[in-house]
Amino acid sequence: MIDDTYNANPGSFKVALDTLKTAENEKWLVFGDMVELGSDSAKYHKEVVEYALSCGVDKIITYGKESKTAATSLLGKESLHLDTIEEIFNYIVRNMSHDLSILVKGSRAMSLDKLTKQLVEFQ
Repeated sequence: MIDDTYNANPGSFKVALDTLKTAENEKWLVFGDMVELGSDSAKYHKEVVEYALSCGVDKIITYGKESKTAATSLLGKESLHLDTIEEIFNYIVRNMSHDLSILVKGSRAMSLDKLTKQLVEFQ
């Protein structure tokens, strides 16, 4: 698991996805909203989804309104949005394989650090 939950902007997402891209196993992204992006927020969220797909991410789980809208516009029915940290945790635990890399990233305001803490404790 790559825990990059402290801060998020388009540039830091790209760097984190470049790291995930190097994994040779299945790749998942838990994509929490990036806050305080202003009027270009929708564009930046869509760019993150596009870049994640270009990096070979197998599954994108969105958490937050902006990430959900971006993923739905690009992936349609293939997108997966969950409304709570608990739902994300339960989904990951039920569906993960042993050969999986997960990047958890979003703005601090999304509190995704609670998810990474639960996942570490679960292991």
